[in-house]
Amino acid sequence: MRKKIGKERRKFIRLKAHHLLRYRVVNSEEAPRLLSFARNVSAGGVLFYADKEISPGSLVELEISFPEHPKPIKAVARVIRTVPLETIGGFEMGAEFINIDEADRKFVDEKIKLAYEQKEKKGGGAMKALSVIALVCGVITAIVAVISRFFVALPIAPMSWIGLTQTCLLFSIAFGILALKK
Repeated sequence: MRKKIGKERRKFIRLKAHHLLRYRVVNSEEAPRLLSFARNVSAGGVLFYADKEISPGSLVELEISFPEHPKPIKAVARVIRTVPLETIGGFEMGAEFINIDEADRKFVDEKIKLAYEQKEKKGGGAMKALSVIALVCGVITAIVAVISRFFVALPIAPMSWIGLTQTCLLFSIAFGILALKK
């Protein structure tokens, strides 16, 4: 699944999910396979955590575990970027696959596509429900504003109408915040 937006240089959409990962720097003296995790993955590469810095341009052998895949996906990747993680220590490594089985690449691509489709379906239903709630609150707020003008003479009525109006406005604000997060 290819995607290019604005100045985005990635060729593939990334799935933000943690996956168990083993890596080993190629051509290093008997380097052991180290256990780590991938922070996100795409059909074209992976972002993973490393205790020690690996120089950009270095090759790493990767084994990435996916719960739905019978065996780890094996690939050789070139480190593209290294970012020190000052807060927790270690490094964030961005690597591009240069050798991966085409069936494995297709599996990763299909998994990402499925995850995005499910996310859109879930989000769509919730957003429709929130839209209806916001619409109802807006209508109630408008009705309350009109009706409250007639009850100005009653000492207790305006206060309860004001409370109801504030509640409806809070729902509308909450919906706006949720809509912005999407």
